[in-house]
Amino acid sequence: MTAHGRRLDGGEAVRRSILMVTLAAALAAPCALAAGASSRPARAHHRPALRSFSSCDQLMAYVRRPALGLVSWFGIDGVVGAPIYPTFVPQYGAGVAHPVAAPLAPPSAQAVAKTPADPVEGVDYSGTNVQEPGVGEPDLIASDGRTLFTAARGRLQAVALRGAATRTIGTLPLPEGEHQLLRDGTRLVVITRTFAPLAQVVLHSPLPRGGVVAPIAPVPPTAAAVQLTEIDAGNPAALRVVATMRLDGSYVAARMTGSTLRLVLTGPPAHLPLVAPSVPDQEATAMTRNRAAVARANASAWLPRFERRYRGRTVRGPMVRCSQMEAPPAYSGLMMLSVLTIDAGQGLRLLDADGVVGNGDIVSASPTSLYVATSRWFAPDREGGAGGGGVVTWIHRFDTSRPDRTVYRASGAVTGYLLNQWSMSEKDGLLRVASTGVAPWGSPRPSSESYVTVLDERDGRLVVRGRIDGIGPGEEIQGVRFVGDRGYVVTFRQTDPLFVVDLADPAHPAVRGELWMPGFSSYLHPIGDDLLIGVGRDGDQRGWRTGTQVSLFDVSDPSSPRRVSHLALPGAWSAAESDHHAFLWWDQTRTLVIPVELPVEKGAFSGAAAFTVGTGAIAPLGRIADPPGSGAAVERAMVVGQSLYTVSDAGVHAASLADLAGLAWAPFAPAP
Repeated sequence: MTAHGRRLDGGEAVRRSILMVTLAAALAAPCALAAGASSRPARAHHRPALRSFSSCDQLMAYVRRPALGLVSWFGIDGVVGAPIYPTFVPQYGAGVAHPVAAPLAPPSAQAVAKTPADPVEGVDYSGTNVQEPGVGEPDLIASDGRTLFTAARGRLQAVALRGAATRTIGTLPLPEGEHQLLRDGTRLVVITRTFAPLAQVVLHSPLPRGGVVAPIAPVPPTAAAVQLTEIDAGNPAALRVVATMRLDGSYVAARMTGSTLRLVLTGPPAHLPLVAPSVPDQEATAMTRNRAAVARANASAWLPRFERRYRGRTVRGPMVRCSQMEAPPAYSGLMMLSVLTIDAGQGLRLLDADGVVGNGDIVSASPTSLYVATSRWFAPDREGGAGGGGVVTWIHRFDTSRPDRTVYRASGAVTGYLLNQWSMSEKDGLLRVASTGVAPWGSPRPSSESYVTVLDERDGRLVVRGRIDGIGPGEEIQGVRFVGDRGYVVTFRQTDPLFVVDLADPAHPAVRGELWMPGFSSYLHPIGDDLLIGVGRDGDQRGWRTGTQVSLFDVSDPSSPRRVSHLALPGAWSAAESDHHAFLWWDQTRTLVIPVELPVEKGAFSGAAAFTVGTGAIAPLGRIADPPGSGAAVERAMVVGQSLYTVSDAGVHAASLADLAGLAWAPFAPAP
């Protein structure tokens, strides 16, 4: 739990930790940028675009000098390594090997062609709740309306969705780690994130010979890895692995358009032979060896690598080549950001790669663009400016209009930090960004404020077209949603202001209305043009957060937004507050479903709550829990026909959509 009572998934927790490491590196090196939580645009807005490298020698000249300045006796300060006594033993997050299936021919057009009887997403069944229509996002579940696929208990589980006859029909072991799924026709791509500590303390770690403790131990080259597994799911009862790909780095995000998967990873220098002392009095020796390792390292030791297995063959190589790397004009740390373009339906073929010397935290995408944002903290008056220290967020735009390649287009910056992917939204080639000018790990200050900035691409730069300052003084953004020519921004400190922003004139955005109430909505979902559903934390006038709340807002008059209905769940927490994939809206029956957890003192419930939403009210429909004894929390829900299916780590529960009466329970196969 965070200080605000919001749970972080594994990916978000890792991204936050990586951000903190990068900030430490930034503080240890010179920096030419400065910005604070003031109303004037950050100077970074006027910086040129990323620079490219024509050779590996140029790339190494760019990274070697700052790296030498950060070399320490335990690796590279703030980037790789940890000072640990006594011996530490590296652990690598490679997952488990998975046998590659027998050679498979690419699916024929006839095999994947739609027929009139095929279920249609949005009509016959609900799909994943995504930010942009047509841009797929990884989730815990995937479905074609007939079969539900999910990763649970170390397996890919396939469940036939047949109302009262719902049952598990196929399973396949998966690598160890956290899993998310993407679907393209009859193919599935499982994204597995593996985590490993930089080092593990071992009190007695003798060498294989001699029985003495080694004075110097290697620093693990990377703390995390990602594995992609392509699976033929044409026959759910006989799932087959087609290809696997293992990649260096930590997972940031992925998006899929058609059969093209774009994967965003970040990580420290991947294969530098760094060391750290495992006993006292070896610091000087380790320092000397690390300086020598950085001084003589070539690009192959610096760049991340991949390993692909397909049709019995294994191919290894660099994920990104020197000529595909870019770098900011000012030093931005030594992390390596990779944007990979992969054919998800033809053996995980790497089509294109782009790299940036820097970090990446948040990804947002439209059908033709992908934006990667990363936040940096700057000390007060580093450039002699007023306003004190603050946060600047760099944003890089990539053109994704072609299915076989990704092209870097422009970079820019906004004042403040971004909450999540909903803080960015593209419309008519312009990027709208909502940000808060205080550090995300700090408390709101009376001088803090939030902004909405409109960025336009010009000559390789994302430049400010228009901006609003002074939103929610002393507060921080808790929820954002851009819908058409409007933006809805929720800030919070003690009460919840909902601001309606008019973006019809990008050069002159303006706040048209605001609404104040206790608590806040962290996720906003539009229903048509006039209504918003808000899910978040309920609260009192003192700012205490008291549980989950569901609100209905009438925004037909942007100058006078109204909350027309409100239901509080005292003591509850819902995954939908921080994960929009856990939010289910089925427009045909005006049904809303969210996971809900209640502590023992409030009834000890773990399941899902369903509501019916009218034009002026939200009414409880009922609750659904897994069969007694499962002990598993509901994580997702979906509708197929007249049935509502809820998914936990224990199985899939089928219920009547009309009255939530139980129909069937399909338990998952046990762990392998």
